[in-house]
Amino acid sequence: MATEEKVKSSRIKVKKKVWYKILAPKLFGMKEIGESYLALPETAIGRMLKINLKDLTGNMKDQNGYVVFEITKLNGNMLQTTIRGYELTAAFVKRSVRKNTNRLDDYFEFVSKDGKKIEVKSLMITLHKVNRSICSELRRQLQAGLNEEISKNDFEVFFGNLATNRVQSGLRKRLAKVYPLRDVVLRSLMLNGEGVPIPLP
Repeated sequence: MATEEKVKSSRIKVKKKVWYKILAPKLFGMKEIGESYLALPETAIGRMLKINLKDLTGNMKDQNGYVVFEITKLNGNMLQTTIRGYELTAAFVKRSVRKNTNRLDDYFEFVSKDGKKIEVKSLMITLHKVNRSICSELRRQLQAGLNEEISKNDFEVFFGNLATNRVQSGLRKRLAKVYPLRDVVLRSLMLNGEGVPIPLP
């Protein structure tokens, strides 16, 4: 009896694990952003990764931002990803706020040219304390500026402009006509393609 059990157990095949490289999308030059040791690579599909933007661009100024990727496809021994979101560190946001200024936090939903639903959390910080009417106009202009930028571009193009600071720079120029700001940033951005928010890990 014991011999039969040994024979049966020896027949159980153990799937050998293999290292799979995880690649960023074309926007970031298909750069390797990680590795995963897997027996079944299909189990990695749907997993989320959060990578420092500095590691993708090589620019130290980007160290406060993180890009969220989702593993979406297996190609040989490569796991391909798509961009799902972006966020700034809480420490950076905290450092940006000063006394005797207005902190304006907002939440918006937009649709890109290619039909992607995007949820945006923004932050504006004024140079000095301002009245409600100026705050309201700043919010209105910010929403209008973001809507123009997102609606005229595919999601990946917009994200590329965000990663290279073109979006933020354009918003600063637009908002300066209302009131000069200490800073205007997108605190977080989430791709919400199916009506269900993708939480940032």
